[in-house]
Amino acid sequence: MARYLPMFALQVRHEFYEGDATAGRMGLHFTPDANSAITMQQENLLLRRGDAGFEIWQEQREQQQQINPEDGTAPPLAKPTGYLDLRFLVTASDPAFNSYTDWNMDKPIQFENAGSLQLSATTQLADEVETNNFAWQRTPLQFSLRLQHALDQGMTQYEILLKAKALHWKYFFTGAAARKSLQIIDLDSESKDDGLSFQRSSAVVNSTGLAFLSTMPIPMRSIPTQRFQLREEGANGRVLMRRMPNASIHQIGKERVPGGQTLVVAEIYIHQ
Repeated sequence: MARYLPMFALQVRHEFYEGDATAGRMGLHFTPDANSAITMQQENLLLRRGDAGFEIWQEQREQQQQINPEDGTAPPLAKPTGYLDLRFLVTASDPAFNSYTDWNMDKPIQFENAGSLQLSATTQLADEVETNNFAWQRTPLQFSLRLQHALDQGMTQYEILLKAKALHWKYFFTGAAARKSLQIIDLDSESKDDGLSFQRSSAVVNSTGLAFLSTMPIPMRSIPTQRFQLREEGANGRVLMRRMPNASIHQIGKERVPGGQTLVVAEIYIHQ
């Protein structure tokens, strides 16, 4: 029976899933390119996939040792030399993956280790990406990665850290609430001045609707941590909603603000 030992592993951490135990929902799939697949076969490498990463294991070959006839000892086994240079194409089964990821650069993107355990991203030329891969044709390519691993380095854990996209939150109010003077309070702020604030929006759902837009973009999370409260504006500040619903990446729209700029916003609809 063949014996395999781990060589290195790669894990993708996404800021969007911070504090969420179900980060595997992004369903990343790692496919070696043609040259890497050949290398892996030649080197007897085994790819063990996970929902947010993979491991590379190598089959162990027995090395013949020369026994010293005088004292019966054997020299230590020689350490492997050289390095592996592997490339992978990465797709995601979550259709919203691209929507909640802040790439901060133009695609196509490649992550490389370049001597570091944390891979860094660079923009590739379009013709540098292997476009004839079956998985890439069926599912959009999110990014590729290149790992150069020294064979004498031992088991190593590499990491890719992805940033979450930050969007302005937009609350739409209809019904009786829209006829009141409203204010949205950030319960996590120590004072009114240091918390997240919202201002009236000129865009409404209908002629009797009311909308508020956050003055700053808010990083999106699969489990949002923000705590907003709806109150009546004025001295008494009567609470109308103790905890307002949070924004979802699945309800995205656009907002045109004064000056002509168009913002991508996460929309929340409230009728009461």
